Amino acid sequence: MSASFRCVELEPQRYAVFEHAGHVSIRHQTFHGIWNGGLPTSGFKAVDAPEFERYSGDYDPVTGAGVLEIRLPAGPSA
Repeated sequence: MSASFRCVELEPQRYAVFEHAGHVSIRHQTFHGIWNGGLPTSGFKAVDAPEFERYSGDYDPVTGAGVLEIRLPAGPSA
């Protein structure tokens, strides 16, 4: 692992998982949909914990195209 990276261990947490398929440059559109539709209508709300992305095996970092998962920490909204 590169010296510029570090490992962190996350506490167990429930995550809402959203998929972004397409070029990474339009990822902001997916986030807009999450915050203005997907998450508010899911019955969950964001909670204070780390969020992260998981890049699939077909994601190409050279072209920026492929599928990635956006994982947001979530808890019941009620």
